[in-house]
Amino acid sequence: MTGLPVSQHQLGFTPPSGQTFLVRKGGDLKTGNSPITFSLTGNYKFPEGRLRGLGFGGNYRFGRDSIAYYYTDLANSNPAARVRKPFYMPDQQFVTLFASYEWRIKGRYTLRTQINVTNALNEMKTVIFPNVATGAPDNATLTNAPRVWAWTNSVRF
Repeated sequence: MTGLPVSQHQLGFTPPSGQTFLVRKGGDLKTGNSPITFSLTGNYKFPEGRLRGLGFGGNYRFGRDSIAYYYTDLANSNPAARVRKPFYMPDQQFVTLFASYEWRIKGRYTLRTQINVTNALNEMKTVIFPNVATGAPDNATLTNAPRVWAWTNSVRF
């Protein structure tokens, strides 16, 4: 699939690689998600005894080989030798932990409190994105949000 010619673009931008951007080409791998993912969730709640009502658990997610987009590498001065390359995001792993306590009040109400720690390992990598048209470093971001603590409370009746 090829976008509109630059002459029809309202901003008048002329990409250094030619008059059109190649958005998608037959045979391109899918972009936007990891083809290799793994997720494991565990949760345990004590059913009886002194710890009755206490629960804890976590979730681990892993993803790899995610293609963000394709870009044209202009490092080669010969236009015929310039190639489109996939930009792969770094492998991601994400750990969420949680603990909860639930108790009954007068046998009719249930009060529950829970603490979640998202990105418990505080793993963040810096990713530098290449420019779509030239391949030169263009922008940067972090792969994950920083560690976040959340405390929730609920009442059932």
